Amino acid sequence: MTDPAGVSVFMTVINEAHHLEATLDAILNQDYAGVIDVAVACGPSTDGTREILDRYAAKHGEVTVVENPSGLTPTGLNAAIAATKSDILVRVDGHSVIPANYVRIGVETLERTGAVNVGGIMDAIGQTPVEQAIAAA
Repeated sequence: MTDPAGVSVFMTVINEAHHLEATLDAILNQDYAGVIDVAVACGPSTDGTREILDRYAAKHGEVTVVENPSGLTPTGLNAAIAATKSDILVRVDGHSVIPANYVRIGVETLERTGAVNVGGIMDAIGQTPVEQAIAAA
């Protein structure tokens, strides 16, 4: 039996301090048996986002932080992708919390179907009353 393929999770963030730790913890606690690295492009945040990323990168060698000085999403995504290490890429937004089986099911689906791209269902769950009202709409 061969080792599971490596997976790179990538994202771009700006001012995501409120959600970022939950997002990173969900990525780092996947039930996938293979190696997972995380590349995050950080825009010019003013809310402590960069400090959170630096703390995670220092504690978790699989987390790499790169600069996104423009703060633009396409630029950040390209910078994060350039910092990835694996052929299988998983995009996660900085305010998303993926289930523990997300990467495993995605890789299993790629392998089973031969697809070049798979995705999951978004289940928007807000934390504030406004977010909850938008998610319920």
